[in-house]
Amino acid sequence: MSDPLPRVLPDCQGLMQCVLINIVRSRRGAPLRNSKLVAEIINSLPGQVETILLGNDEEFYSECLDLCNTRRIYYLAVPGSASISAWAQDPFLVLGEGNKWGLLAPRAFARADDVQIPHVLAAYLGWQCRNSTLAFEGGNIVVDEDNIFVGADTIYRNAESLQITDNAVISQLEKETGRRVIVIGPYPQPVGHLDAILTPLGGNVLVLADPNWGAALADQSMREFPAMVKTIEREYENAFFSDGEARHRMDDGSEIFPPRVVGRTLEAISDSRALAPTIDRLADVLGRNGFEIKRVPFLYRAASPYKPASSSWDLPSSQDVNHQYSATDPRHGAQYPCLSYNNVLLDVSSENQSVYIPQYHWPALDNAAKSAWLSMGYLAKFTGGFATASMFGGQLRCMVKVLKRFV
Repeated sequence: MSDPLPRVLPDCQGLMQCVLINIVRSRRGAPLRNSKLVAEIINSLPGQVETILLGNDEEFYSECLDLCNTRRIYYLAVPGSASISAWAQDPFLVLGEGNKWGLLAPRAFARADDVQIPHVLAAYLGWQCRNSTLAFEGGNIVVDEDNIFVGADTIYRNAESLQITDNAVISQLEKETGRRVIVIGPYPQPVGHLDAILTPLGGNVLVLADPNWGAALADQSMREFPAMVKTIEREYENAFFSDGEARHRMDDGSEIFPPRVVGRTLEAISDSRALAPTIDRLADVLGRNGFEIKRVPFLYRAASPYKPASSSWDLPSSQDVNHQYSATDPRHGAQYPCLSYNNVLLDVSSENQSVYIPQYHWPALDNAAKSAWLSMGYLAKFTGGFATASMFGGQLRCMVKVLKRFV
């Protein structure tokens, strides 16, 4: 029997030492040709960070390297035929403490060929890679020094798939990750991944998205600076296909349609206000359970109207299932970026606390988010260029997987 692996790595303790970023060349329907964005991420990170760029195109790796200000970058090749996504966060969890490190791969992972990533990476690092008995996506899990916060979708879908109870899923996840599981409801989740709306800071402090705040800022911008908002919408829309080399078709040959962003901020304001009572209820529940809640703005447009399966914040029975939750199908074109200021990277030492925030180039929202993080005692640093990435369903943490931290 192999030795047990250590506990899952927290998001909020220590300085980042090594990270993984996937480099993709317009794969899986992604006009998100991401060399410039990857370079912007790497150039924004602190100097101590080593970056592993994972991909299947050395020429594209060289293109990224030429744009970077550091040479603490290493290339890890996946099989040339593999089609990987840009979202390095999702296909595994990192387990690590002291000198013992390993990866936990989900039981099943359907996106592209990302299922290969933890095994290729573990072999490269000389780490152990174990397969979980559960299916999960890393973006639906955030971790502090004591707890692993898990979106309710992950718990329910495993219970349904494995024909076991919710409590059995929770117990198994605690066993595999070494931390207490706190399930964040309701089911189904109003936003696909938990890291878009929840950030643990440690010490029972949680940062939670505030859709009302985001809606109010957007509404004020529309009233005071309507021409500026239209310019921002047009820039979001045009950036989607701005790279002439980006393919406008899925890997199966079907066409990708351009986004329709101009004129849709009113819809995003309406959808964010509709979501706000659900997130406020979550803030109340977490507060009554001993957590201190901080808020940051959040603005998004739902793919379809959100209909909770149950008014209860307990996980519902199978008869209550309703699978309508926010998602984007790139085949039919994104509709509006998800402006999340929770999807961040934390860099924490005894001397200072820094937060790396995705920037969407909407001054009112970006500045409010930066001020909120500064008020929490964090040196807030922007990483630009995330409006397009967010239309594909991901932001900064989605693209960057922290593999090791100095503690």
